[in-house]
Amino acid sequence: MMKHKNLFLGLLGGLMLFSACRPVALPTPVSTIAPAPTVTEISPEPTSTPAAPPSPPPSPATLEASPAATTMQSACPALQTGPQETILQQGSLLFEEVGTPAKLWAFTAGHQSPNTVFSFEGGFASLDSEGRRVAFMELREEKALAIYDLQTGEKSLWPWAEEWKAVSRWTRDGRVKLWVSYERQGSIGETSVFALFDPSNGTVITVKEELDLPGYTFESNNPWGGYVSLNGAGNLAVYTAWAISGALEFEVILRDISKGTDLWRYAGGKPFAGPAAWSPDDSKVAFALVSESENHTRIVSLTSDGRNLSELTHFPPTDLVDILSWSLDGKYLLVSLFEGPQGGPSFVLNTLTGEIREVCDPKVTFYRARWVSVAGRNLLVYLVYRQDETGELRLLDVDSWQAEVLSTVNIPYQIDMLGWTPVEFP
Repeated sequence: MMKHKNLFLGLLGGLMLFSACRPVALPTPVSTIAPAPTVTEISPEPTSTPAAPPSPPPSPATLEASPAATTMQSACPALQTGPQETILQQGSLLFEEVGTPAKLWAFTAGHQSPNTVFSFEGGFASLDSEGRRVAFMELREEKALAIYDLQTGEKSLWPWAEEWKAVSRWTRDGRVKLWVSYERQGSIGETSVFALFDPSNGTVITVKEELDLPGYTFESNNPWGGYVSLNGAGNLAVYTAWAISGALEFEVILRDISKGTDLWRYAGGKPFAGPAAWSPDDSKVAFALVSESENHTRIVSLTSDGRNLSELTHFPPTDLVDILSWSLDGKYLLVSLFEGPQGGPSFVLNTLTGEIREVCDPKVTFYRARWVSVAGRNLLVYLVYRQDETGELRLLDVDSWQAEVLSTVNIPYQIDMLGWTPVEFP
């Protein structure tokens, strides 16, 4: 599982819920060549390095001693197999099968086989927040940025700029974010450059995102390494750093990067593993704290002002929390642990009640997952992994703790989930 970790981490993210559409027949794709994008302009840096030096960090935080053990329900979700009992009652789930050619799959309510919407030479597909348009890099004709309308089947092609590396995602205001460059620097931290493309008028704005993290150089000759997790507004960052040589230790810092001040800091006695996860509304952030003295791994949450630290649950000691992911309403938290080459257990934690249940499967190993929300229900789509490098898709209704086999065919593990769309495919 370790060799797929980077791909796994890139899958997680949020989708917004929209009303369902009536089923539509698959139209014949129509390609239109759009004019070249307008001249790029440089926008102000949204998170530029502050002129004033950051204030001294607060004293390291502490937590009360945890109870002896955390009770976990061991019952696996009830597994359904028939389309008459389908959990997905409206719309479709979209996936990209990575390959040559790449394919866009749709799993529609009431069906147990994927429908290939279209294939393309390229990759890096992304679904917009309304679930109606897909952006991807197209290589079949001339290299282009393609935008496909799922309802009409129309595909628009825009000339691909030389500096663009890949499609990153759609923004909430309907622009396509394209990755240009990424760099870790000395006393700066991380610097990313993106192009924001507006398909409504063809304009492009280049944006630089610079995270100021004095004291951690990220360089190979420096004993500190780490992750940076930025909130949705782009003004707060949680930095998790650990020593990779010398004494085993780590720190977690919550920084207001718009002001250059540290709101909260924690120092521990063992390397931290994995990035932090912001809740969808940016009100709190979750991360793992490993304690050698207490012999367990804590999952804790911290409010965005750095004032309220609380333990959500804890596990037997583990060196790696593979992923933390919030449900779209912030009620649940998915926690996946890494315990060896074949991965480890995954759990769903109710952050309101403290109840925790294992997302297990009677035949295969849990591999990766993503949250969606349909008609107010919290659904978890996950892939179970087989030794022959194929898998099967499951859909779990977390509230009822019922799971469904989405597909009866073997699914290659080289798939990316794009999200839920209100469009249904026959």
